[in-house]
Amino acid sequence: MSATSYDNTLPNFVLYSKSGCPSCVRLKEYLDSLGASYQVRDLSDDENGNARREAFYDSRALTGTDRRVPKLFELSADGTEVMIGGEEDSREYLDVIFS
Repeated sequence: MSATSYDNTLPNFVLYSKSGCPSCVRLKEYLDSLGASYQVRDLSDDENGNARREAFYDSRALTGTDRRVPKLFELSADGTEVMIGGEEDSREYLDVIFS
């Protein structure tokens, strides 16, 4: 992977999470420890149950075990979200770009 320069005045990552998710909490704490700039999009159950989360998964064609949170995305220069992955994949990726 090539080195990337990050502007911490703008979110460089988007973290999709839900309340009560231990993996989500751990990934947020890890992002904070790195000083990463990110925004959180909450996919917690609402009055429609998990409809918002299901719509998120469907909009990104996620299937099987990919239909879990957390999901970390990197924002490209044009604002497109590029999926990095769940907690483990995200930590590995972050370790490389923040080393």
